[in-house]
Amino acid sequence: MSGGWFRGPQSPTLGDMKRPPSRTLGLVPATAAMVAVSALVLVADIVSPAGSAGTSSWVLACALVTASVILTAHRGLDPGWVAWRRSTLGLFCVTLGYPAAWAALGLAASSDPASSTTRALAALAPVAHVPVLASLSLLPLLAVRYIGQGSSPRLMAGVLTLAVGDAVMLALLAPPMTPVGLAPLIDSGPAVAIGRGVNGVFLASTLVGPVVATRAARAATGEARRRLTLVAIAALTGPVLVLGCGVLGGLAAGAPDSPAPVAVLLCGMNAALAVIVAGTSRALRTPLALGRQVVSRLAVGLVALLAGLVAVTVVLLVDSGGALGGVVAAGLAVAVMLLIRPLETWVTRRLVGPVLEHPDGAPATGDAMTSTGSAEPTRALPAVPREPAPPGPAHEPGQSACAHVGGDPRLAVLTPREREVLGLLAQGLSNSGIAARLVLSERTVDAHLRSVFTKLALPDSTHANRRVHAVLAWNGIREESLEAG
Repeated sequence: MSGGWFRGPQSPTLGDMKRPPSRTLGLVPATAAMVAVSALVLVADIVSPAGSAGTSSWVLACALVTASVILTAHRGLDPGWVAWRRSTLGLFCVTLGYPAAWAALGLAASSDPASSTTRALAALAPVAHVPVLASLSLLPLLAVRYIGQGSSPRLMAGVLTLAVGDAVMLALLAPPMTPVGLAPLIDSGPAVAIGRGVNGVFLASTLVGPVVATRAARAATGEARRRLTLVAIAALTGPVLVLGCGVLGGLAAGAPDSPAPVAVLLCGMNAALAVIVAGTSRALRTPLALGRQVVSRLAVGLVALLAGLVAVTVVLLVDSGGALGGVVAAGLAVAVMLLIRPLETWVTRRLVGPVLEHPDGAPATGDAMTSTGSAEPTRALPAVPREPAPPGPAHEPGQSACAHVGGDPRLAVLTPREREVLGLLAQGLSNSGIAARLVLSERTVDAHLRSVFTKLALPDSTHANRRVHAVLAWNGIREESLEAG
């Protein structure tokens, strides 16, 4: 087997193929879209000076930066990640669509406030942020589905259903909007109460992704643990940024109708989306090539950000009227951060402690933990004398080890596709992740794994996790190949 399997999947056969790899968004059309949206917002600001927070220059700048981050993540993943790349492409459009929708609304209102186009845009603009909030939970949930043991798609379907319901409620019940000033389509007390309830549940659902990712990272083993820890850090950073910018928006509030608080909050939403897209997309790359110390620093940064948010919130609650003065308020914030320092340390250890203590995911005894929680020694594959490898062209960094593993005589019983599936399993991907990466069906991946377990004579009992044994066997051969090479 060649060493190039990390660079991209083999061409699937007609029996294996589930869907064609996705296309990559080109730099030229992406740049043209960003320029067009910028021009539209600029024209709207000139024609409609009243404007709104959605057309603020700060919001536009944050949207452009976020779109650039999403584009980079989209182009950096292998084309086999069809669903993920389509999701990032959609988020790229949504990110630019928010300021574009508000700019189009301003232009339509200045031309004919009573037209059907203005009414349609007035219903669309207030809900343009809903996909961004939904993605704060959906992307981590999708990443968890692709890594480790995977997860059920039911949670994703639930969050998506709440997002659709919240968007419908906002479109029907939104109050009169600047700069249009139209009345809501439905104006009744019970409907407004239902809308607020749906909105509250939807906002709470944005925490589902971070919670699930954190729990999955704690329970994962091997390479999946490091990947899921990165997903959890990115997922937790998103809500912290949104909440932090909400607090800063409250500080920036001036006049009652000032757009500054909303603009700051929108900037926080864009920043949160950029962090989550970048972090979760990075966690899907193979090989991960991200040291555990880097993951630890990211966790420390997240906890420090959360501590700063807590300190600022405490100062706002204690000194809401501004009577303490700037120096005393700053001193109070520093005191709060020092007091919660032990809590920061505890949270950091809980989040990344397993990655730092046992980066390979194995217990300290060196035995593999089974799915039932018991320990069972790993069955090593029988040693086979190796013939010296013929000289060949040099491999690119990160590929030589895979080339040696693929050619190991102990894996000669496996087909090239089975070695490919086993290699991705060792990289921490779930069955769903392997299927997405190789453009196969999950049923095909499951069949390949069953064949691998049988050919390698891995233990099959209620007290043995065959996936763990397969990964440890692969990693053992890889280490031997590196030492021999």
